[in-house]
Amino acid sequence: MDTKIINNGGTVVLDGSSSSGTKIISDKTSSTEQFVGSYLKQGNCICGWTIEDKINVQSGEADLYIASRQGEKGVVKVYRGKIRPKQELLERLLELKHPDIVNIHKFTEYNGYFVEIMEYAAGGSLDSKNEDGSYKYLPMKEEDVIQVCKEVVNAFKTCHEKGIIHRDIKPANLYFRNADGTDVVVGDFGISSLFEEGETLSHKTHTGSRTTGYAAPEVLSGIISPKMDYYALGITLWELITGQDPFLLPNGKRRNDAHLIRDTIEGRIADDLLSREVELSKNMQHLIRGLLVTDDKSRWGYDEVIRHLNGEYVEVSSKEAKLWQYTIGSRICTTLEELGNAIESNKNSLSLKKEIYRGFLSGFLEEYHPQVAKEIDKIIEEYSATLKNNAGMQLIAWLLNPSIQLKTKSGYSAGTIEELSQIIINAPEEMIDFVKDTDSLFYLYLNHLKYSEMADEIKKIAKKLNDETPTMKMIYLYAIAVILKNKCVQPFSSSKYKDFVLRDVEQFKTINETLERYILSLIKEKSCDGLLLPWICATFPDFDFDKIETWQDFEYEIGILDFNKDKLSEYEEKSLQDAEIFFYDIGNNTNALQIVSDIYKSHKHNERVLNLYFSILIDTNLEKAKKVLSNFKYNEQSVLISYIEYHLKRGSLADAREKIEFYEKKYEPNVKFLCLKMICLSSIMMKNREKVSFSDMYIGNPKDKVDFSWQVKTLAFIDNLSGGDKVDFLKDFCERANIYYSFMQKNVVSAE
Repeated sequence: MDTKIINNGGTVVLDGSSSSGTKIISDKTSSTEQFVGSYLKQGNCICGWTIEDKINVQSGEADLYIASRQGEKGVVKVYRGKIRPKQELLERLLELKHPDIVNIHKFTEYNGYFVEIMEYAAGGSLDSKNEDGSYKYLPMKEEDVIQVCKEVVNAFKTCHEKGIIHRDIKPANLYFRNADGTDVVVGDFGISSLFEEGETLSHKTHTGSRTTGYAAPEVLSGIISPKMDYYALGITLWELITGQDPFLLPNGKRRNDAHLIRDTIEGRIADDLLSREVELSKNMQHLIRGLLVTDDKSRWGYDEVIRHLNGEYVEVSSKEAKLWQYTIGSRICTTLEELGNAIESNKNSLSLKKEIYRGFLSGFLEEYHPQVAKEIDKIIEEYSATLKNNAGMQLIAWLLNPSIQLKTKSGYSAGTIEELSQIIINAPEEMIDFVKDTDSLFYLYLNHLKYSEMADEIKKIAKKLNDETPTMKMIYLYAIAVILKNKCVQPFSSSKYKDFVLRDVEQFKTINETLERYILSLIKEKSCDGLLLPWICATFPDFDFDKIETWQDFEYEIGILDFNKDKLSEYEEKSLQDAEIFFYDIGNNTNALQIVSDIYKSHKHNERVLNLYFSILIDTNLEKAKKVLSNFKYNEQSVLISYIEYHLKRGSLADAREKIEFYEKKYEPNVKFLCLKMICLSSIMMKNREKVSFSDMYIGNPKDKVDFSWQVKTLAFIDNLSGGDKVDFLKDFCERANIYYSFMQKNVVSAE
């Protein structure tokens, strides 16, 4: 990141220094630094494959690693998130044995993540780049592109016959098997590429523009068919032969998603690509036109492509565009773009608004652009003519001409979410009121770009801009910029970590101690360096930076703390045992509380310490006990048991019973739970003046002193109740707890 951000009156440092000027991150790189923030480490072994290196590619869905097994190289792909496809689909993918398809060795799971192990393609992807950023293979000669086409459609034939649609064909997913740039294979049959026959696909609002551009028109309407792969191939062939970005506008800017979707559905893509100043033979132009036919039923498939490549003439279905003109004020419009510009200029005109809202415009366009006419009618139905900012008129202008940009009062303009994000970073004071107003054009534009889910997420963050401190306002505003970046940032600018891309909270599990200290310093200063703290707030809107003192605190708050790693020292272990003796055996709460309070300061995420501290507070300071409950939030089982104990102490029997019933649906009962359940149910029966029956009650077998102490407490409670079968219950318990039988016989049963 090379953008300088102003925060709290100072320049944010993006070279690995803190804003106080202290250099925290060294630029020296060790052999393992590239694994920082990764899911795997060098030397990890998965199904016999040993991880050797990480492949530094920008992938939104997975991390890639080079691995070896018995001298053979392979690629291990670790998918982010908790996704696992159906077994039947995995089996079908494993059956894809074809010379033009990357060989998939195995699917498995590792540390809870879905993993794909596949063949290593030594030549890399067709859009591989050199160190200077130039393409390694593009542009390609036409005869080479023809060879690519032959091999790819052969792969399609096998895939489609097995009921598998790739769904993500583009140069990045085509590879050279050999290091010399020969033998093309189709790869990257990722999770998103699996489907069931007859399945429909809904447009994903967070899909990036590049992938959207390769999508066939029917996909954008929620329909899946094998022909969608051929449409994507048409775009890909043009890109391979020209080495150019197919999604750029004439002014050099990238089309936004709304623009790509409109042009794709309208069937404009082929004309746009083939009208550019690039040298393509008529044979290649005809092939691309056949692959980019809007109607999937008329689009070329395997047979048509092969016939064309064999020299046979194959007809391309086309619809002749009808000429039209529509007048707005003094402007005669002959294209949708001209219509959009005219409406943008006159959106405050009452007469034009009446004309459009009465259906004259959509009625006229129905003959020439039926899909656009339907979209206009949808906008009119959803957005009242009286809405703030003439929302309906603005949306119609954007629909007709998606290149019309969102403009702020000070003249900033944006045509993509990436540009919106950059405006927030560069001009936060300009954007803060714009973002706080949930009826502003900012949110309308996000809906226009098909990012309605993102807009809803941003609105939740925007609420915090009303009452936070100036420092936190800036962090939350930048958090919105991070959301607009699809929560993908490069937080470290030093050369050692420049390739670190933060996308997933799980990456913090493999952060080294140097970065731990750096992140803690950012939290202490509440600095926006590298957008790391804004990323945290974008991911955890209620994150409380003031709670963070140690790295364990941070891990705990983001839900990745391994409780088993919070070990006590030998001295602390002995002290905790003393506290347990004071509390459970002697009943000296004061000494027990003093000891465990000191241990708690350093180990407030250790479950054993937490449970003891909470139990003591239940007897000594009920209000403080309630505050400590917040530290149980990532261990639901402990939370439930603690709340049961808390409610019983307060006398809230109904609340305690509700938690008991919820617990029993999800977890196996332990001794403490069984004891609390018995106390609760017995108390309810006594309160209702019912006879207490102990015949079906059971409080488990004690495993340690704590369990036994809870059972003694429970039996002492029962001893104050009445019930004909109480003695039998107590004796039965003693038989189960034979290790403590003599003690119990003396202290409990004899008393009865």
